[in-house]
Amino acid sequence: MSSSPDEPDHIVKAEATVHGELTGGSPSKYPGKTYVEVPADVSVPGGDISCFAFHANVSAACVPAQHVSSSRALVPKLTGVGAYNPLYYAIVGVPSLFLAGNKAWFAMRLVSALLNSFFIGILFFAAVQLRRAPAFLAWTAIALTPEAMYLSGMVNPNSTEIVGCAALAALAWLVVSDPTRHRLAERMTLIAIAGVLVGNTRALSPLYVFLILLAVVISFPFRGSADLLRRRSVLVGLAVGVAGMIVAALWTLFISAPAGFIPTSTPHDGFGKAFITTLTNTTDFGRMMVGRTGWLDTSLPGAVYIGWAAITGFVVMAVVIAGFKRRSFGAFLLMVAVVLVPPIVQAPSVKTFGYIWQGRYTLPVYVAMILIAGIAAERYVLRRLDAPRIVAIVTAATGVGQLTAWVVTYRRYATGITAPWRDLLHATPWAPPGGPIPVTVIFLLGTVGTCVLSFFVSRSVVAAGGTGFELSEAAIDEETGEGTDGAAGAVPDDASRDLAREPAGPAWAPEPGR
Repeated sequence: MSSSPDEPDHIVKAEATVHGELTGGSPSKYPGKTYVEVPADVSVPGGDISCFAFHANVSAACVPAQHVSSSRALVPKLTGVGAYNPLYYAIVGVPSLFLAGNKAWFAMRLVSALLNSFFIGILFFAAVQLRRAPAFLAWTAIALTPEAMYLSGMVNPNSTEIVGCAALAALAWLVVSDPTRHRLAERMTLIAIAGVLVGNTRALSPLYVFLILLAVVISFPFRGSADLLRRRSVLVGLAVGVAGMIVAALWTLFISAPAGFIPTSTPHDGFGKAFITTLTNTTDFGRMMVGRTGWLDTSLPGAVYIGWAAITGFVVMAVVIAGFKRRSFGAFLLMVAVVLVPPIVQAPSVKTFGYIWQGRYTLPVYVAMILIAGIAAERYVLRRLDAPRIVAIVTAATGVGQLTAWVVTYRRYATGITAPWRDLLHATPWAPPGGPIPVTVIFLLGTVGTCVLSFFVSRSVVAAGGTGFELSEAAIDEETGEGTDGAAGAVPDDASRDLAREPAGPAWAPEPGR
């Protein structure tokens, strides 16, 4: 337990939240930290982890044997995230209401993982319906880096923010790109859920939600999607989402922001120098987005970083080659955001708190950028390629990267990162519950199964031949929003069912008039 950055603080916050303490508790003498009250039997998640946190050469076996109290009496406990938005914590903290010790903490991890799996499932839901993006799950495999997947198994709102932003980008693209408005109420319900949950995870989350939705909207002719605002399901979904964003913004302004952050020992520079310093750290942030596991103390092999940089560069360059066309507008916006959001956000606070930005904080923008850029690349540059083959190659390559990251992280905790690899072939100082073999088998089955499922989804999309709303989308002139369906580029409600049944050409065929 507590094997990822700040996980003990997040666990304590979740326990305090479900026991009624929402706003951060009592101040302490430690800047950025507050006291909250939690039951004694769940008050020390993972025990004393100071012996291995930030020390990658020390295995997790160094943690002293832990005595879990049998008392449910509330005791004070320090946390550095006491003033964070409570929504995520109210969900993952539920097991601590009726479980104690390791059972409670592992159950909280499980709830967090299930929440994140829900959003990953939405990506597959979208992939089946994005008929003009049959390689969508290849871009998904690139977007969900080893760091994103590592965090998805931990108690940390950043994990839900990352996968939730990916799901939000996919759903928003699905809604705006479909002139038939097929299954609109269902999709808008999911967007409202994703928007509210994601927007209330961290202080920057409302900004990320806004950037992603803006990136999708500007990628389509405004007249072509204007009729969305005349649909009741859209208005209801937007109202729920806006209400959620207002709550999130108010929480940040009046509760989270006044609480501040835990100061670091890094230089406390002025705005100008802090901006330039943060900007020059972009490359390091990129490596952290790919994966720096443990307590930010475990780097992955260079081949993993090079490989992920290569496939990311492939998607980005495909969009650049396509040029500044309508469907690529959003991708370009998010590319700029990946680089500029860290210095713009961090520079004003460096003088007070020092440098606190980590690459994982940029991952919500990165995942959305890769998905939107991948779809744009398919439209303009990659349409002649075999989509299922792309999915098979990319998911296999990223699967190897994920497996490599998993083995390196396992070694870090089992033996320490400097121990010989052969030590993993014998009994190790630390092992996960149930032993290494079941855990390894589960990971391998999950990875291989996801790759195989992605391939078959892509093949089914190609076999469907781009039916349904893609015919209408292809008929719309993307630069003016005018097409065969009228000046607004929208399809009347009473024609939706007929269009949904009308066959279109192959998903990878050239678009009419282009």
